[in-house]
Amino acid sequence: MGKIIILITQPPQTIPYAIERYQVETQRLYHVLNKRLENSPWLGGENYSIADIACWPWVNAWTRQRIDLAMYPAVKNWHERIRSRPATGQALLKAQLGDERSDS
Repeated sequence: MGKIIILITQPPQTIPYAIERYQVETQRLYHVLNKRLENSPWLGGENYSIADIACWPWVNAWTRQRIDLAMYPAVKNWHERIRSRPATGQALLKAQLGDERSDS
């Protein structure tokens, strides 16, 4: 998912084949996530876990990846549930402010 962001936003030159290839791969990954989340509230099962914490920032970049999140309703719901968590809001605010400290 990260490679597509680099190819779209920071290429030394535009390589249409590479952009298309990684766009297709990114869509495939969203499809895999969507299938998993259709059967489970969280990536690791019944409870919020490190799997959700690790994957959420990649999905949070969906607009930069040129993904239509509406095509992946289970992923969209999962993304919104994590986005609404107070700790997620705090982390995003710290990231905006450039605060990389792990303390509160």
